Amino acid sequence: MPNWNISSHLSFMSAIGISHTVLGFTGPSANIYFEDRPRTIALARLINEQLAAYKRTYPESFSFFASTPLPWVNEAVKEVKYAMEVLGAVGVALTSNHEGKYLGWSGFEDFWRALDDMASGDNDAGDESEGGNGKMVVYVHPTSPWMKVNETWVAGNPYGSLSTSRMEFYVETARTFMDLTISQTIHNFTNTHFVLPHSTLPYSPPFLTVPCMLWLTLPSLAQLAVHSRS
Repeated sequence: MPNWNISSHLSFMSAIGISHTVLGFTGPSANIYFEDRPRTIALARLINEQLAAYKRTYPESFSFFASTPLPWVNEAVKEVKYAMEVLGAVGVALTSNHEGKYLGWSGFEDFWRALDDMASGDNDAGDESEGGNGKMVVYVHPTSPWMKVNETWVAGNPYGSLSTSRMEFYVETARTFMDLTISQTIHNFTNTHFVLPHSTLPYSPPFLTVPCMLWLTLPSLAQLAVHSRS
């Protein structure tokens, strides 16, 4: 993991002409303590307070995406509301799975509904949050493909000689967006707009396969997902 600090990041921005950065934690984000609800919730709050401190100190240079304590849905909704209404987050940062649960999992439906409602103005965040324009921006970053085997959490990488980030990250984005599409999440909650990492380029072959496969096998779902964002 590369080292990161404010001064080097500001120098990097200046060197290549970047005027503003939206900060956000990538994998594993707040999911360090698997199945430990209190510590996951506490870590998400700590991350958001830290990011908000960077934003307050350098308001012209930084804004941020909120971290969440998913898979704990009720607590994740509360944290997003706090981060956006109080701390000024401009969107939400999620990982491709949270403790092995991909983003189209049925247990996350209330989370997506809450984000949609915030964006539409059905509660206090709405258009008055810094995200604005009735859209909830959700940044999705790949993480390790976690699964529980014999009561032990393992990363599903069959190639032990290669790091998980070099192997499985290349399909994690495609995997979670396939899940979002098959579950109909991606077009049931159309106020949510997704930001994919790395310009999607490392994922182009698998990710482009997803809509193509859906167009052939589930054309009504694929077309609805596309037209809802046009």
